[in-house]
Amino acid sequence: MDPTARCPSRPMRLRWPALCLGLALSVPVSAQIVTYQGIAYDPDDSAEVLYRESHYLLLDDRGQEQERWVLYRCPEGPAFARKRIDHRSDPLRPSFELYDARLNYTEGLQNGPDRDLVYVQDGDEGRQSEALRLTEQAVADAGFDQFVRLNWDTLQRGDKLRFDFLVPSRLSVLSFKVQKTHTHTVDGQPASVFRLGLSGVLGWFVSGIDVTYRDSDRQLLEFEGLSNVRDPDGDNYVARIVFPDTERQNGQADALTLAQNEPLVSSCSP
Repeated sequence: MDPTARCPSRPMRLRWPALCLGLALSVPVSAQIVTYQGIAYDPDDSAEVLYRESHYLLLDDRGQEQERWVLYRCPEGPAFARKRIDHRSDPLRPSFELYDARLNYTEGLQNGPDRDLVYVQDGDEGRQSEALRLTEQAVADAGFDQFVRLNWDTLQRGDKLRFDFLVPSRLSVLSFKVQKTHTHTVDGQPASVFRLGLSGVLGWFVSGIDVTYRDSDRQLLEFEGLSNVRDPDGDNYVARIVFPDTERQNGQADALTLAQNEPLVSSCSP
């Protein structure tokens, strides 16, 4: 997801990242692996697939997410980007790294004992980094999903919540707000729609993002707005991403290792 857009100073691009590519993974015996898929469509043409997402989750024996790998794929299947998210040290502000082979783009966050290191490298430009002291009000990457679940009851009352979201491409955080807009049904089941947007004056110029969660289990079903994935020209896609239940299943023990080592292509077929 990418709740940001281009603004004056520096382009605001929010990614959803990976880490330590190349290390062998050891999965605890009691752990569970869950896989699911996401399909990103053009909001103006539901027949056009922009890209696909393959998610690989490592859960502990309590069902809590410990680690996630995501492969971003061309419409025809080959992966062009990979990210890893490690929730162990901080569920709301997890360490992560994203690498997009098409654009030679990397961004990420490394948790530290006192400060967290955010970094970005765009193409042939040198790597830039900043040590930040993220507050309890800060959220990073897929930590937003955890933020919604932790604040579910408050959001269901219609309260507006504010938080700071880490934007690696800016090496800083931006102030965001989220609020429930309405309830509808998805595949016959009640679901809540939350609107995520920038706070303050910036919110006047940047369209919001709508995320839909199923009420019964608080699973993310749909995302619509500015994506964290760039097109071949380096601009963020605007997409409607759906996560079909039929694509969610228990994974094999080697699923994370396969996701970690799958080759990335430098371009997708026209």
